[in-house]
Amino acid sequence: MTVFGEHIPDETPVDPSDLVDKRMTTRLEVNLAEARNILLAVVKYMSAKPSPRLAPFDLAWILELHAEMFGNVWTYAGT
Repeated sequence: MTVFGEHIPDETPVDPSDLVDKRMTTRLEVNLAEARNILLAVVKYMSAKPSPRLAPFDLAWILELHAEMFGNVWTYAGT
């Protein structure tokens, strides 16, 4: 058992050492932090038709998007 409780089948394993904020100790806290960041990205890119300049949909942009959505939660976001 980890601070996140029992492993859920087919769940990506959670390694708490990869968390940016070590005070998060539950799946709910992680899920809420991820959801807040994902919502910001959705608003940024989907509130209007994304331009090729704002969202070029290349690998560099995808990594940047991943960092935007998960960078406040996971140390490896955007890599």
